[in-house]
Amino acid sequence: MLILILAVVGWQTSVIGTPAALAEQPIDVPAAGGVFTSPTPQPTPTANHPFQPLGSIPFPPAAPDVKALREALARSNVNETGVSRPAREKPQTSDDESTLPSLSELSSDIINIVLLGADKRPEWGAWRTDTIIVVSINREAESVGMLSIPRDLWIQIPDVGVGRINTVDFIGEYQDVEGGGPALLKRTIEANLGLPVHRYARIDLEGFVQTVDALGGVTMDVECPVHDAFLDESLTGEEGFTKLELDVGVHHLDGLTALRYARSRRAGADFDRHQRQQELLRSLAEQNLNWQLIPKAPRLWETLSAAVETDLTLAEMIYLASVGMEIQQDRIKSRFIDWDTTENFVTAGGAMVLLPNDETLPQAVEEFLNPPKEDKRLELEHAQIEIFNGTTTEDLAEIAAKRLERRGLEVVDTGPISRFRRSVVIVNRTMPRTLEVLQNALRLDPDAVIESPEPDPNIDLQVVLGSDWEPCP
Repeated sequence: MLILILAVVGWQTSVIGTPAALAEQPIDVPAAGGVFTSPTPQPTPTANHPFQPLGSIPFPPAAPDVKALREALARSNVNETGVSRPAREKPQTSDDESTLPSLSELSSDIINIVLLGADKRPEWGAWRTDTIIVVSINREAESVGMLSIPRDLWIQIPDVGVGRINTVDFIGEYQDVEGGGPALLKRTIEANLGLPVHRYARIDLEGFVQTVDALGGVTMDVECPVHDAFLDESLTGEEGFTKLELDVGVHHLDGLTALRYARSRRAGADFDRHQRQQELLRSLAEQNLNWQLIPKAPRLWETLSAAVETDLTLAEMIYLASVGMEIQQDRIKSRFIDWDTTENFVTAGGAMVLLPNDETLPQAVEEFLNPPKEDKRLELEHAQIEIFNGTTTEDLAEIAAKRLERRGLEVVDTGPISRFRRSVVIVNRTMPRTLEVLQNALRLDPDAVIESPEPDPNIDLQVVLGSDWEPCP
């Protein structure tokens, strides 16, 4: 899916800083044993990288090895004073020079692509990759899964040791690993999660702004208010804080505003931000992934090739776009490695990290890979739904409609209505499965459902949103 590949979003404001600062936070070298038991499906071992299951948790991490990291920095293009040498060249991505097997010719129907958002800035020699989203495209099932991996996940890094997953890309680049940081991160994801990764796309702050602007911006359903302030001098040239004020509603965002929306840390924990990032990706895909995009692809590729680093070829991106156009909204699943699949842990160096839970994480990965089940009852009912906004907050009906449409329901009309205190669902015709999905999606209690005394013959269900309805999860 072309837009899902291009629009990598949501990196944090916290950064490594200078190489000297990075040396204060070294990567721990693993002691005997490991971090956690790898889930199924098992990755495929190679001659250079045999798979070795990790031990159970908790584990005794070794003392930080500052010397090893300083030696790694000495081999990199950054010295101890923070002066950068010429940056690594981006990998060639044309059809003629690509050495990777074509995605269209893969024997498996599943294509996994990792999207990386790096807080890289010209004045810094080091960075962290605080957005990591695996997009899994199932060609046979015509479905897509998105899995957000938290930056503080404490994992085994092949041939390196254990550390936070958001340091892997940097380590791979500056230790001059074959294939660079993305190649090391691919191996790390496969070794720890059992997910083979076929391609990657990496973007920095400025590249993300350019990408969204080149696509004409993005219209977002903002379900939770976001009020924050940012120091964006490196992007805008302006000193001081710039405020972001987004109330609940439908907003059209330019590239810089979308970046701030995705990066905000005031609206909740990291896991809340992951949800905003995936919502932004879905909105970009819904608004741009259509047949009108195909003839524009070569020109768009030329515009964005400087902003996005990827091992996808133009032909592959067009191929993925054609696959994505066949996928319905309700066939896209959002999944997260969150509190249910990790455990808080403090390393020997005092760092707060997240340890994978060796019972719940494998189940979550397996569920992520499985396509959504077809809901035959929902299809047979094929209900027609209207949504009315009985509040003083604009756009609530549109926000609710989008939420239902993404679950496979058909909303035929939205609009305002006189003020209501309580939300209600008016049933004109009995549609039990549709009603169940609707109530779950909008989080409406059973007592909100009423039978219409005078059923409308042209509509099945009517939703009236009252002042008690809260769109923010």
